[in-house]
Amino acid sequence: MGHKVPNPSTIGAAADRSRLRVVIERADWSNFRHEALILEMRVSVTNRTDTRKQLTGFQLYLAGQVTKEFDDPEVWRKVEHCKQQHNLLNRISVLEPGETVTGWMVYALPGRRPPASLSTRSA
Repeated sequence: MGHKVPNPSTIGAAADRSRLRVVIERADWSNFRHEALILEMRVSVTNRTDTRKQLTGFQLYLAGQVTKEFDDPEVWRKVEHCKQQHNLLNRISVLEPGETVTGWMVYALPGRRPPASLSTRSA
């Protein structure tokens, strides 16, 4: 059973002064065999400048710390299966001035309960 984030606007966005605004629109958590939490996030990114931006990657922060990928092969297969179900954000490489794009990010994280807060940043 997945956990839903009740109010996406409160769980994280880049600072308003940022050139790229990253907003987590939806975050679904599920427990995989009590070994890992699977996080599927729908994220929007807005280029708030007047120049084209090259997107090179994103980092996920949980409780103020950068997350690392889970190494278990079974968990990895589950993450890859989940990724196939979504239009992934990392498939978008260029963001035109004023443009907003939306896509999904999928992570496996150690633990059994979702953290109280999360946020993303463009790398």
